[in-house]
Amino acid sequence: MAKLGVERFVTFAGFVPDEELPGCYAAADLFVMVSRERPQRGDVEGFGIVYLEASAAGRPVVAGRSGGVSDAVEDGVSGLLVDPEDAGAVGEAVSQLLRDPGLRARMARAGRQRVRDRFSVQRGSGAFMEMLDELAGGC
Repeated sequence: MAKLGVERFVTFAGFVPDEELPGCYAAADLFVMVSRERPQRGDVEGFGIVYLEASAAGRPVVAGRSGGVSDAVEDGVSGLLVDPEDAGAVGEAVSQLLRDPGLRARMARAGRQRVRDRFSVQRGSGAFMEMLDELAGGC
């Protein structure tokens, strides 16, 4: 990082305990995690709950267009999906959001609303109950 001169602006936190996550999200301007597939190792992001956590905390997201990430991040709405193998695309997405506070704010609001509307416990349990009713089919 010193070579790039970003150590004042970027934190690569590594593992963060759950109880410290809200503070980390609150300290950030945006959340960047660019997952990519590694088929030879069988690695792929199945969904990416961390993106929903960031959205729920009111942070726009930059994420790699890979695996199930697009289920968690709505491109152009709650964040930006980029080619995870293209460092230039990642940098441009981050720069775009950092340069445009209005866009960050819109994506933050949309992301929070999306989490409330589609991924809340109430929504999930309601959908689960509907599925059980459907499976029971008149029993």
